Amino acid sequence: MDDNADMRGYLKRLLNQYYEVETVNDGLAALSAIRRGGSAIYDLVLADVMMPRMDGFELLRLLRNPPLADSLRASANTQTIPIILLSARAGEESRLQGLETGADDYLIKPFSARELLARVDVNLKLAQMRREAVYREQVMQAVQTLNVRLEQQVKARTAQLEAINQELEAFSSSISHDLRTPLRYISSFAERLQGKLNPTLVDASSLQTLKIITKSALEAEKMVDDLLEFSRLGQTEMHLTTVNINQLVQQVREQLQPELVGRSLHWEIEPLATIEADRALLRLVLQNLLSNAVKYTRNNTEAFITIGRIEQEQEVIFFIKDNGAGFDMKYCDQLFSIFQRLHPQEEFPGTGVGLATVRRIIHRHGGRIWAEGAIDQGATFYFSLPKHEVQL
Repeated sequence: MDDNADMRGYLKRLLNQYYEVETVNDGLAALSAIRRGGSAIYDLVLADVMMPRMDGFELLRLLRNPPLADSLRASANTQTIPIILLSARAGEESRLQGLETGADDYLIKPFSARELLARVDVNLKLAQMRREAVYREQVMQAVQTLNVRLEQQVKARTAQLEAINQELEAFSSSISHDLRTPLRYISSFAERLQGKLNPTLVDASSLQTLKIITKSALEAEKMVDDLLEFSRLGQTEMHLTTVNINQLVQQVREQLQPELVGRSLHWEIEPLATIEADRALLRLVLQNLLSNAVKYTRNNTEAFITIGRIEQEQEVIFFIKDNGAGFDMKYCDQLFSIFQRLHPQEEFPGTGVGLATVRRIIHRHGGRIWAEGAIDQGATFYFSLPKHEVQL
């Protein structure tokens, strides 16, 4: 913006080598152009101080502090366009006036082309840095707002899940208690009826039916007991203490000894870790996993069970490996679901609650559990526990 045609022509030729330049001959034309385009079109303004109809200082004041009714107030970006004042008036007073009014830079005529280009380049870079800083601040505020919203949603969902789990556990407990009595009646009266019948007067089919009724009632009662125990796991308070896994494995093995009578089963137990966990719950984990290994190898002439550990930076992974019946890996996701079984009840009895119980306990400890296997080639069950500082 300069009312001198020669100066406008010189500046346009000089700056056109690097930028797209638009020129006007007075302040009102400049103000009108900036109102139309704002920072979407103009990256920098060069304004002569002495111009007809509106001098550079007045233009600067309107750009930096527009009236409340002015449309420029609606666009903060318009107020951030870098403005360099050009003046033939030498002296510190004139330069200070320009800077105090809000100019980003001030050049005294005559100036060299090199100096002008350097001032333009520096102010454009500073403006870009300011825009990036504002953008980063906006992004950070948006992220913080999003995080707050997500945290609120997570809290709400967590509260909902906790309420649902409590309802499910209460329902499971109620159903379990309500089912126990009639199941016991069925098995008890079936046994008493069988004892009163004369085998010589009753056909074999009827006796077999009574046996099936008794067995089925007992199996159902065992499922109810397991379900009740499973529901209690979510309510049981954990008591972390230092647990020697080798000692715990030995205790569980002694408990399983009656099931090994007459069998050829070889144990291979590696040195295991001492870790911080709930002793009673962890014993239940080992009891279920070792009991399964013993059960699913009972058809083997020579059975092998290996227990070991894998040290990781943040966790310890334990594994129980056997050479038993194994399973099809395409059904591995069903292994830890309640009442899901991959083998016939007649071949390997069970309720389908044990592994679901194991998973729940391991998850409560902050660990993971998974399994690998193949049909008739055995299975390996892994579970991890996070490392804690323990006093040995």
